Amino acid sequence: MGLGDRFLGRIEGTIYNELRTGAGSETSEQLQGGAMQGPSGLIKQQSGAGFRRTHIPRSSVELAGRGVAVAHEIMDMTDPGLRLYPNPSASRCVS
Repeated sequence: MGLGDRFLGRIEGTIYNELRTGAGSETSEQLQGGAMQGPSGLIKQQSGAGFRRTHIPRSSVELAGRGVAVAHEIMDMTDPGLRLYPNPSASRCVS
């Protein structure tokens, strides 16, 4: 079972959503977009007043590698021998 087997659609890449301050007029509702060729396909970018969204396609090799990394992280998180550190609180952190 692979990383994308439990989703309704095929995982294609990474989407970055950025909130931007001081990025032009707040009254402008017009979306701007663009695209450029990247190593794994066409990188698409949309932006408007105060935000930018970038879609970066990933190759099947990149996605498989990320799946292995996520599996290792899950194994670490579910390890019964994992040492848990206490959360900071007023009773534990005296100033």
